[in-house]
Amino acid sequence: MVNKNVGDTVYIDVRVRNTGNISYTFKIGVSIGYGSTWYDVEYYNDGQGEYVEATLSPNTETTIQRTLQIPDDVNISDVWVAVKDQSLVILNETVESGILTVSSVPSQEQFVYPTDDTYVRSDYPTDTNADTTSITSSLDTTTNIRRNVYLRFAVPDVNIEQVFLRMYVEFVGIGWTGSLNFRDSETRNWSEDTATWINKPSAVYTWNDVVSFGSAVGFWTNIDITNLAKANKGQYMTIAIEGWTDHVYVRFSSKEGSNKPNLRVIYTP
Repeated sequence: MVNKNVGDTVYIDVRVRNTGNISYTFKIGVSIGYGSTWYDVEYYNDGQGEYVEATLSPNTETTIQRTLQIPDDVNISDVWVAVKDQSLVILNETVESGILTVSSVPSQEQFVYPTDDTYVRSDYPTDTNADTTSITSSLDTTTNIRRNVYLRFAVPDVNIEQVFLRMYVEFVGIGWTGSLNFRDSETRNWSEDTATWINKPSAVYTWNDVVSFGSAVGFWTNIDITNLAKANKGQYMTIAIEGWTDHVYVRFSSKEGSNKPNLRVIYTP
């Protein structure tokens, strides 16, 4: 903060540095106040808007320059000028040069495992497959056999930056490479203990992503489902995996297996 008088012009350079590991948007505002009371918040006389925004990639920085004239109608002898973020928190004190260095809150991550996961088969429509160590998605129109995978996650109620669906590929059928359709389902409440082909989660969806699989195995998928997760924040979310191209067979590790499916949730506190 810098002490100024009514009518003074303040030139502010804000050096913004992103020390997190994802892109981050800073919203920087200037406030004036007297003593411990803020008289006016985000006051500008240059017509550039309420906030200055800067979107930075990881480990980069930029400088925002602003000009602020203390208005005469403040009607006080001196004021404090400070740079604040969107939560009205003073980011840092200015040094004599007028340059202020701020850093993003480092992003954090957590891994969220499914509450339920299973697969169901069209040729065994009443069977359940809970507690298996693997879950398989396949499509064979010659025999009309389909296997669908379903996973249910409790999406955490946090400030989500990015979310990735991670599935460990254990096996791809020889000559059975192809594409699978990853999508959501409007059905939130179901159990792996009772899910069958007959009562499987709804086919109604709002998001999907078709992913191709070759012969490679022993790797993790990394599917960006950020928008879907944000839309389901604080709720249960169902992911379905179905055969998209004919003659495809892909087996994943389940939550009972060695490499549990998970959501990699990147967030800021």
